[in-house]
Amino acid sequence: MLNVKIDTKEIFHVITPLDTHYSANMAEELHVFIEKTFDLEGRSFVINLEHVNSCSQSLVEHFVQLQAFFKDKNLSFVVCAIHENLKKDPALRDLFSMLNTAPTESEAWDIVQMEEIERELGAGPE
Repeated sequence: MLNVKIDTKEIFHVITPLDTHYSANMAEELHVFIEKTFDLEGRSFVINLEHVNSCSQSLVEHFVQLQAFFKDKNLSFVVCAIHENLKKDPALRDLFSMLNTAPTESEAWDIVQMEEIERELGAGPE
């Protein structure tokens, strides 16, 4: 069973996984949960990893896939509060470098809101 906290804001959802480790199976479950649970029309996502101190490489690979999925829908996908243990793993660090990330949840909110303004103005993130 997926153990997450969901916080819904005006233009985005914040998903905070509550488990400290995410295996390959849990990563797939989280991916499916994000894609299927919410109406993705008009909602961006912030993933807060503050509790996750270890994970399989597949979790971050799923995030890369989800970011592309959201970009295709003209929405934002930001990962924030990446634990130091995750940043130390070279394979994970390389994958995280492919993502839109922020040090804190508040800064992730700022990114989502700025990208929304850019889309409204027709500039859109590149």
